Amino acid sequence: MNLTTFEPDDLDALHGLLNRSELFGRRGIRDDEGPLARPAVNKLLDEWTQPTSGVSALFAGNELVGYGKVDTGWDPLTPEVHVVVHPDRWGHGYGSQLLTSLLALVFTTTPALSVHSWLTDWNTEGLAFAEAAGFTRAGRLRRVAIRNSRYVDAIPVDLTRAEWEVRHAS
Repeated sequence: MNLTTFEPDDLDALHGLLNRSELFGRRGIRDDEGPLARPAVNKLLDEWTQPTSGVSALFAGNELVGYGKVDTGWDPLTPEVHVVVHPDRWGHGYGSQLLTSLLALVFTTTPALSVHSWLTDWNTEGLAFAEAAGFTRAGRLRRVAIRNSRYVDAIPVDLTRAEWEVRHAS
């Protein structure tokens, strides 16, 4: 596993990853529910290549297998984290390695008190992944969207510094 910054040359690989239908609604970006045209991906890549973007690319050899984001924009004491892994690589430990690296970065280099993420109720794999990593469900916002003619609830999950320290120490 190689965790690095995105480079302009990663456009084709990122375009392919973001347009996997299994990731629609799970990418952690605006307009998350459908395919993205190349100019939209290029705009994201321009943002994500900036040193302050908080986005890291995950490579296995030369293959882009995912990315992780740490967003301190809302509150640096409670940043949002997001992990995305190529569907063909689910269940191979890449997401866990990526999340472990992001959490270590946050809790060893910033004053963050906790980290959080938002998941949808239909994303059972994502909820199970977050809970296995020590995150706790922190509530529920009902009917925040409609997907496939069904209401969708948003479920915030969080992990405090103290909880991470206990897990990290063992």
